[in-house]
Amino acid sequence: MWLPLTRRVSTFIILIAAVLAFSPRLGAQASVRETYNDQAWKLYQERNYVEAERLYRAAVREAEATHTEDIAYSNSLYGLSLVRYAQADLDESESLAVRALALSERLEPNSRNHALKLNAVADAYRAKGKYTEALPHLRKRLSLIESAPEFSDLLAVTLRDIGDVLSQLGRYDEADPFVTRALAAAESEKDKTPLGVAGYQLALSSLRWQQGRYSEAERLARAAYTARESAMGTDAEDTADAAFQLALALNSQGRRAEAEALYTRVLAAYEKIYGGSALELTATLNNLANIYNASGRYDQALTMHRRTLAIREAMQGPKHPEVARSLSNIGDVLRNKDDLAGAQATYERALAIREEVFGKDSTQSASSLGALAGLMSARGQYKEAETAYRRVLAILEGAYGPDSTQITTAISNVADALANQEQYAAAKAMYERAMAISRNAYGADSVQVANPLSSLAWILQRQSQYPAAEAQYRRVLAIREAAYGPNAPVVASTLLSLAGTLASQEKLDEAGRLYERVLAIRIAQSGPDSTAAADAMASIGWMRSRLGDNVAAEAQYRKVLAIREKALGPDHIEVASAAESLA
Repeated sequence: MWLPLTRRVSTFIILIAAVLAFSPRLGAQASVRETYNDQAWKLYQERNYVEAERLYRAAVREAEATHTEDIAYSNSLYGLSLVRYAQADLDESESLAVRALALSERLEPNSRNHALKLNAVADAYRAKGKYTEALPHLRKRLSLIESAPEFSDLLAVTLRDIGDVLSQLGRYDEADPFVTRALAAAESEKDKTPLGVAGYQLALSSLRWQQGRYSEAERLARAAYTARESAMGTDAEDTADAAFQLALALNSQGRRAEAEALYTRVLAAYEKIYGGSALELTATLNNLANIYNASGRYDQALTMHRRTLAIREAMQGPKHPEVARSLSNIGDVLRNKDDLAGAQATYERALAIREEVFGKDSTQSASSLGALAGLMSARGQYKEAETAYRRVLAILEGAYGPDSTQITTAISNVADALANQEQYAAAKAMYERAMAISRNAYGADSVQVANPLSSLAWILQRQSQYPAAEAQYRRVLAIREAAYGPNAPVVASTLLSLAGTLASQEKLDEAGRLYERVLAIRIAQSGPDSTAAADAMASIGWMRSRLGDNVAAEAQYRKVLAIREKALGPDHIEVASAAESLA
């Protein structure tokens, strides 16, 4: 999806409003039920879900008591579906939406109302991650719209939604013409202003971001942001939405400081609009927390993620899928803090929610299983991790197919587990499979290909095949520098790997220069007192020691120890490692 979950709900709200607006009045009994619908709708907009549910159910009972199956009944079912979605009962939400569509199919199959309801059912499926089921409804809606010129105002949004579903399935090449055409359709609409086009620019920006085409994603998001800021002001909700997408594109190019500044502005705007405890804040809080986590600012990351969790639990209930997402994010930070027990408990709670809501073999449950497998790997339980990762891969292959880009990370995780067991031939085959999928989808010089290529270099390095590993790392570096620029965090990570390979070949001068470059990047991105900077300092200290400059080495190690003690606490394993370097 292009919008955070709560903003997708807003799209659903617009849909239902349109359904109600186009409903004909069908007599006294129907008029009573439509009054219920209107009142319930207002309560829903106020987030008074309990009262909205009561009125919608009253309207449904009224129709069912008289065995009346009319459009007003269909609208009641839709309204109730929306409320149950907001209350995290996705199963009932889907069931109600499907029942309402069946009525619409029989009563008004060629109407505008039916076109709108097809989309709403598709949205119900999308909310549960059932993208394959959503797609036929959207295609049918598109066919209906294209056959009726009077529905042309629905064309752009329908094309965009089809593109979104295909994108969620990892079918980016198929999604591309739909989203591109959606933008063109929006631009060609009569009286369409730059402001009206901005939403479609953001949709295409999101797709470009998913394709790894981050500079294009930035250009489109910036155009949308400029249009909205000019027309609506810096603090407007739609301007903040565009800034959110722009920050996403910037962060993916390693421009973490710019992204953080934008996210901070977005958060301030949302807090001003919605208050400090609204769902609309959660995606921004989450992304800020991820920046803090990537920068080694773990306590700040936990504060943000826990605030997000509290909001979601209060607004959506303790078993909502978005609560599971927040729990997973907290688990990631705890793992980085070496609190493996805390991470495991958090991941297991997330898994329990996802299995209950989506099923044990769902892609959402697979995500939590993968996180737990990562903990097994961190504990050195590589065989158990391999088994868990293979289960994750099987689930994703069943959902997306054996050649989908959605499974490449799972393939690489299996390969990592094999490599950690020194099963290098098997690991290499898995990495090559992931690389082939990415190459076919994105091209030979794409950033997606660079990831498994880097893993292949790592295997060569572990097998002491240093010249071959060096060549691979240099290719990875060239790809990533071209995509992200010379100062991106992922470039720093590649430089670190390349420097290690050079040092193993006694190319100490070049390795030392690369370590210094890594440190400069990390200080610029995360600050001089970040754990990311400390890691680079540790490498420089090791290099100074190798060169016999023990005084300089000790100075670096003391900086590392001070930073890690402050950030991680005195009992963290990385603090112990820094202390050992000084011994």
